[in-house]
Amino acid sequence: LLHNPASYSHAEGENLCRDGSRVWVAWSNQAILNEQGQILEFLSVGNDISQRKQAEEALQRSEAKFRRIFENSQVGIYRTRVGDGLILNANQCFAELFGFDSPQEMIGIEHTTGYWVNPNLRQQGIELMKRDGEVRSFEAQMRKRDGTVFWGLFSSYLNT
Repeated sequence: LLHNPASYSHAEGENLCRDGSRVWVAWSNQAILNEQGQILEFLSVGNDISQRKQAEEALQRSEAKFRRIFENSQVGIYRTRVGDGLILNANQCFAELFGFDSPQEMIGIEHTTGYWVNPNLRQQGIELMKRDGEVRSFEAQMRKRDGTVFWGLFSSYLNT
């Protein structure tokens, strides 16, 4: 702070209180200079951000838990754009259902539209989702990467 005050105008850190407890504080620091440009003192204002930090940590734990469930599910799970069917996210099980070795071969590259044996059923499912916000137990024939046809049972919801 003394050698480069501009680099520390805003900082966050864990601080130790007199009673031994710890709190997270967001600091705003401003150097007060004399006429020669030398530092006379600092004006520092701190705000307790402990609750925000706790909420951020809880969110990170929740996201990690969801990611593990998503990635390890024995059910195919995916996210797609409604308009063109571009696959935005998929788990390993979903990739294998369609004959891919990994989700990375599909995400951002493949479009689900080409895997429906009857594309009108896809549109019908989308219309039901738009109307009801979700579709449950929607059956349709799908086509794997190699052309093999199979029946799929879908439950989907519109993520707005």
